[in-house]
Amino acid sequence: MGKRYDDIVNVLCAEIESGKYLPPSPFPSVTQIKRRFGVAHLTAVKVIDTLKKQGVIVSRHGSGSFVRKRQPRRIGVMVPTPTEGEFYPYICNVVSHVCKTIGHSVLFVDISGGREKDIERHIMRKVESLVSERVMGVVFHPVDFCAVAERINMAVLEVLRAANIPVVMLDCGAGYHSLDCVGVDNVQIGWDLAEHVVSNGAKRILFVYREMETGRGSPNAHLRLLGLRNYVMDHPGVIFVGECGIRSPGCKSLASALKRLKPDALVCTSDYAAALAIKHLSASGKRAFRDILVTGVNDIGIAALTNPALTTIRQPCAEIAQAAVETLEWRLLNPYAAPRRVFVSAPLVVRESTTKRH
Repeated sequence: MGKRYDDIVNVLCAEIESGKYLPPSPFPSVTQIKRRFGVAHLTAVKVIDTLKKQGVIVSRHGSGSFVRKRQPRRIGVMVPTPTEGEFYPYICNVVSHVCKTIGHSVLFVDISGGREKDIERHIMRKVESLVSERVMGVVFHPVDFCAVAERINMAVLEVLRAANIPVVMLDCGAGYHSLDCVGVDNVQIGWDLAEHVVSNGAKRILFVYREMETGRGSPNAHLRLLGLRNYVMDHPGVIFVGECGIRSPGCKSLASALKRLKPDALVCTSDYAAALAIKHLSASGKRAFRDILVTGVNDIGIAALTNPALTTIRQPCAEIAQAAVETLEWRLLNPYAAPRRVFVSAPLVVRESTTKRH
């Protein structure tokens, strides 16, 4: 299949979508496709066969091909439960609303697991159920925070690829260059947080993560750390003092890091990590924003309830969901186009935990 063949399929799909050929109107014949695009007979036959396989047209013996009446598409959405992240319900709600406005239904699949040893089997059953339901496409947030996450993600994608089901990833990490991806730029997030605390007087930055977030290889946490370190490398006088995991407010590793490294800012990879850090600082007699600046990421409910309220990066849930559905729709119309990477801007929300020093 050459690029020319792909282009013809994409052009005709777009024309059907735009209403140029309405069901059940006749569709151009092999001969007409040959003449219009100047291609060989075999290429025109492949175009017709592909459109039939995609369910776009139907052939009637002795009468030619006709545009098939468009059926409502069912979209699969694979995300963790709300307990794994407060922003997932917002993404699901917007996906559902957008799909409803364009006549699609949504099949939501919870990819959270129970015991770690059961997670892989649980998720593979879920993806196989989407295949059996014949969904037209899948929006997938990759599995994270388990030892076999990468293996599970690759297995899920292979099942969907084998079933010829297009996928849009809710993640713009480096591991998905062959797929359409929608998400925030985590490297930029790390840079923006470093820039913010430095603009408010910080000179010595400690990167803090919940141990489950990088101890098991969370790509997003690593990308945020990369962005922070890039900023420090470009700004002489600012020091990256190290990184530290935290499990609880009384975490010995954080207490030791504060004593040894003497940071004046904690850039945390999530709001949960930041909330634990603030609680630890309070218990140790230090005050977030006066002694040490603290930032988080996600802007979940806890961010506004910490004392002081937390400066953070807001996950643009509605924009991510909208872009994911639009990208999947585009992919269904352009099955052979190059992968798209859609970065959605994530705004900084400034609160008391980074009050500027005088």
